[in-house]
Amino acid sequence: MTDDEAFIRAIVAASGDDAPRLVYADWLDERGDPRGTYLRAEAATFHRMPESRALASALARLSDMAESLDPVWVARISRPPAGVCCDRIQFVESGRALDHDALRLLQSRLGVSIPPQYAAFLLNQNGGYPRSRRFRTDVDFLTAETCDEVRGFCRVGEHTDLPNVSLLGIADDEAPADDDPLVFLGIAAMANGNDLVLMGTQGARTGRIFRPADYDYEMDQSSERVEWFPTFGAMLASLRIRRAGDSGYVPVT
Repeated sequence: MTDDEAFIRAIVAASGDDAPRLVYADWLDERGDPRGTYLRAEAATFHRMPESRALASALARLSDMAESLDPVWVARISRPPAGVCCDRIQFVESGRALDHDALRLLQSRLGVSIPPQYAAFLLNQNGGYPRSRRFRTDVDFLTAETCDEVRGFCRVGEHTDLPNVSLLGIADDEAPADDDPLVFLGIAAMANGNDLVLMGTQGARTGRIFRPADYDYEMDQSSERVEWFPTFGAMLASLRIRRAGDSGYVPVT
């Protein structure tokens, strides 16, 4: 494991704590690495996030600072919606940690470039379930409560030495022919266990999150998929989790 990876793992293990970020920032500063400046700005932004009236502006400044940096690195150490280092929530039954070589092989098998925020999530977490076993998003598209609950995130490479594409949850109706590009990845399972949350991988859809299409049983047809969130980080930022013995949902970010 490289020094960089060790620092990142420490941040992921205590994602709500600024101390590992600042230790990493000091180490980067000593080496003249500009990522240290970004880390300090990220820590300052999210330290005051609950009271900030200028959060959108602060996030925009972070985005500007990140333009010259590796987007996967940025996503791994940044909290949602800027990244995927999700604090105040613990995942269980995650897949075996992926490394960059495994991620490259996975992308080769899929024939796509995995969007940076989702690549970062696979490196940090590799799927899993919230400890409460399910969460719901803060966006109420449907009347039935269970329809917008998400049971957990797909895992890859869990039972093999190399990533197994089938474990990523590619939707059957979106599986490409041999010469067709893959348009969607199934990244999470809905509470009913049948439908998948999808992420776009091509063109304007890249990195965007789509909820399952509604199915009209009288007409025997599905509606078009609707964009749910603009980024994976935005989806994580929306998490509301049901705690044991609780009837309601509370924010986790």
